Amino acid sequence: MSQKRSTFRSFLLWVVGGLVVLELIWFLGANWALGSDLVIGAINKKPEKLEVLWGSAKTYVPGVIHLEDLSVRGTSKKQQWQVELDRVRVHMALVSLAFKTFKTYDVQGEGLDFALSKKERPRDGEMAAPDSTTSADLEDGDVKDLAVTPDTTAADATPPPEDEISTVQQVEVKKKKSKRPWRIVLRNIHIDGAEKIAVLGYGVSGEGTIEANLALELKGGPLSLDRTKIHLQNAEFRAQGQQAAHDLTLDLDIALAPFVPKKVKGFEVLGSMSGRVAIKGQTNGAGLINQFLSRFKGFEVGSPGGFMDADLRFDQGVLIPESRFKLEAPEGWIRLVDWRVNTALEVGIAVDSTADDGTKLSLSVEDVEVVFEDAEQPALEGANLALLATSPGIDFSEGMENLGDAFDTISVDLTNAVVADITRFPIPSIEDFSLDHGRIVVESNVRSTPELTEGKVNIAGQGIDASLGDVGLVGDLEIDINIESSDPEGREFSLEESVINIDNVTMTRGEKKAKEKDWYAHIKLIDGRLHLSKPGEMAANIEIGMRDTRPIIAVFSQDKSVMKFFKGILNFKDLRGTAKMEMAANTTEIGDLDISSDGLQLKANMRVGQGESSGIMWVKFHGINIGIDMRGDKTDVRFKKPLKWYEEQTASWNGMVVEPGAAASN
Repeated sequence: MSQKRSTFRSFLLWVVGGLVVLELIWFLGANWALGSDLVIGAINKKPEKLEVLWGSAKTYVPGVIHLEDLSVRGTSKKQQWQVELDRVRVHMALVSLAFKTFKTYDVQGEGLDFALSKKERPRDGEMAAPDSTTSADLEDGDVKDLAVTPDTTAADATPPPEDEISTVQQVEVKKKKSKRPWRIVLRNIHIDGAEKIAVLGYGVSGEGTIEANLALELKGGPLSLDRTKIHLQNAEFRAQGQQAAHDLTLDLDIALAPFVPKKVKGFEVLGSMSGRVAIKGQTNGAGLINQFLSRFKGFEVGSPGGFMDADLRFDQGVLIPESRFKLEAPEGWIRLVDWRVNTALEVGIAVDSTADDGTKLSLSVEDVEVVFEDAEQPALEGANLALLATSPGIDFSEGMENLGDAFDTISVDLTNAVVADITRFPIPSIEDFSLDHGRIVVESNVRSTPELTEGKVNIAGQGIDASLGDVGLVGDLEIDINIESSDPEGREFSLEESVINIDNVTMTRGEKKAKEKDWYAHIKLIDGRLHLSKPGEMAANIEIGMRDTRPIIAVFSQDKSVMKFFKGILNFKDLRGTAKMEMAANTTEIGDLDISSDGLQLKANMRVGQGESSGIMWVKFHGINIGIDMRGDKTDVRFKKPLKWYEEQTASWNGMVVEPGAAASN
């Protein structure tokens, strides 16, 4: 029994002694290797592709290495990356090295600084020098490309023809290509402290923890992250060197399916991402909203800052149901072509189904003022504005620059918008005509796609007071306009099947009320165009229905006294006709006017504005023909062949003020 104990004791001593010797060999050899320039040089055999450096390194237990100021830099044909850690403890599997696999059981680190950028290509005749710049050295956290010496090996040289390569060389090449590449498998990565991550111009930094599992096959093999968790507090997000958000709380729990890095460009890597990203904090603007809606020209949302709350769920880079985003800004503005609304903003994005329009971006504000361009006074007040954009889905794997293609339809509803000052309401340029009092409400619905913008505008008012010289008018107004444009930012719109109705008009001259209290004019815009330039112009082919000719006579009798003579004669009722109408600059023109009623036919070309009215007219009533020339200081009446005279004068008439497509004059 004692002999067996002695043998066992000897065996234990040999084992312990062997372990001590192995530990001593490991301690001396590994620590020597970690500080040896020879070993470091062997690891960094091709620093232009991969370079690993550290400030200090030590090991006490086989397989467990402590490193400080670790820096790993790498480059591919199009991108370059860098990882820095203040301190890291790596527990590696030594046996796996025999199978060309660097595997860890555990990685504990502090202070991560990661940067990925596009590779700088040297100019002709130049070579980029190595640069030790890290993202920590960049001013204000800016992300810039890290200069890495390009690979100037035979890869850039022109290879000889295959038939000139010897059989031995071909065999050697095939053997070289068939070598099994190294694999890197990092399990249980845990990093604490200050974290910085910068990817292609976008960066986030803060205090927190990162946990991950990573697998990578070198020499163009796949990379995967089967578990990545990031929690950051007091974080900052920067885009292209500018602070975009701050005081953030970031929680990320994602996985990246295997992908080949050299085959993926930029943010296409997000196509492999699935999981959840939650962000809360202060944003410095509404840039993301504008990026989503950038394809809709003439529309913009702005804000100096607000609170952002996002919970985004991804499946291979695509937002899936239960994803949501909310931005609340106490100050902001909305621009619609030349109109601007200053208001607090609340913008939301939600994915609630997998239907074609399952992803929705919504914005709604109430009781706001609408200002035209840079005017000091509002044009509309008390308005409610609702915006809804729909998308078949948002796919981040197509890159951040393509987010503007996500939403394909946007609709804007304006309701209960009251004209703030009726005296400034845009009206045709008729001398001595003005709107004096009343309430006009504007409502519209506009739907826009990248190819076409179309919608309806309704303008309604009751009991509107107006004046035309010493003639007072009180009546109701109803305007329904159908607009369509392929270039709303160019402020060009076509008009079809639109109507302008003026009803229940009572006329007064001085204190005396007119006997007729039901005058009306109904104008239908068959087709036409609207150009919201300065001061704007409109041209259209119209159909006219009019109670009688009194307003026409009233317009010209202001400066053509002879027209007062025709007031009673031309006072026919229930007129119908057609014309071409154009309003441009300070002039309104009615061309090819042709109206008729029982016993009356009237043709005219008239221009009103710029301090005077002018025109020519042919009238036939009860078989009597006359021509009226109102183009000079005096009004001439023609009795001899008046229709022939009118047609001759019409041929030389100047025509419309502005030809279609031309800009309005000043």
